[in-house]
Amino acid sequence: MYRRALSFSLASTFLTISPFAKGQEPSVPVTSVPVTLAQTTQIDSLLNRRYEAIQPGGVVLIMKDGKVIFRKAYGLASVELEVPMQPDRVFRIGSITKQITAAAVLKLAEDGKVDLSAPISRYLFELPKAWETVTVEQLLNHTAGIPNHTETQTYRIRMREDLSPTQLLEAYVARLPLDFEPGSKYHYSNTGYILLGMLIEKTSGQTYGDFLHKRLFEPLGLKRLRYGSETELIPGMVPGYTTGSRPAPYRSTTQAFASGGLVSTADDLARWLQFLYGGKVLKHESLARMLTPLHLRDGKEMGYGFGVGFRPVAGTHLHLAGHAGGVPGYKSWAEADPATRTIVVILNNTDVPKGDDAAYGKCIFAILAGLPFQEP
Repeated sequence: MYRRALSFSLASTFLTISPFAKGQEPSVPVTSVPVTLAQTTQIDSLLNRRYEAIQPGGVVLIMKDGKVIFRKAYGLASVELEVPMQPDRVFRIGSITKQITAAAVLKLAEDGKVDLSAPISRYLFELPKAWETVTVEQLLNHTAGIPNHTETQTYRIRMREDLSPTQLLEAYVARLPLDFEPGSKYHYSNTGYILLGMLIEKTSGQTYGDFLHKRLFEPLGLKRLRYGSETELIPGMVPGYTTGSRPAPYRSTTQAFASGGLVSTADDLARWLQFLYGGKVLKHESLARMLTPLHLRDGKEMGYGFGVGFRPVAGTHLHLAGHAGGVPGYKSWAEADPATRTIVVILNNTDVPKGDDAAYGKCIFAILAGLPFQEP
């Protein structure tokens, strides 16, 4: 996850080169784009060294100018059944969900139903008194000071329980003091995005999953990006693993909710990034605000906007934007280089993949840009 401060601005970069796909709807998969055989061979060789054929695997997809230039599966989808991974499999995407939750909140702001500068207590009642001045914007950029429930001592003990968002807050953090004065510091908090999910439900009159489906996914034709309920069959869903190819411990999706409860294929996740950064999801002003790095009261710039993290790659011209995700059994990464309209998605059905997704993503971007890189 993007938790470190990074000092540069990307908002103007995205907006001046949008749309990513030049107004064209992508067809997945597409391979008829200029890309050298040497580049794809080098990327494939890099990934073959990462993934083992008899271990949990992953899917890697690269999109450029709205066209898929690389799409391949590695390793196993099911270790028990020795079923090879396929490129169209569905994975839990963890905290990449936050980017989509943030876009949903901005949609409601465009509708006039949410004021980002207003306190969350305007919309959600019976919150702890200490939270009353926390604003919607502070929840979006992790400056609210509300404790992160996944860092509490009781989280691992109770993560199997099905809890409503209100029950979740009560179980973990409602009685805890704020970590800091709202707006004064940055600390990544899943709890803040639980509250944003509650805000979406309260102001829209729909469930979180239904609102995303009707206002975001269905209009964009994203059929396999959805809320990952355990009570419904999800075609193509792969099981998740942990150290030593052991089945990952169970965690109820209710414990993640709007902070990390979505599932997707690599195809739909890449198209989501294309549409979002290309201006097809939000109005120009909303997207600009989403992609503006946070500045604390002391003027310090952080590498995070609204559900989007930013990082420069030292020694190169690359300025990347995206998000990571990690839940029991799964690790995910989805990032874009706006200057070249390139998107990289990495989805793993293990929470302990070999090496770091961000490092492999950086290598892939470097290969495509013809830049030197150091293999993880």
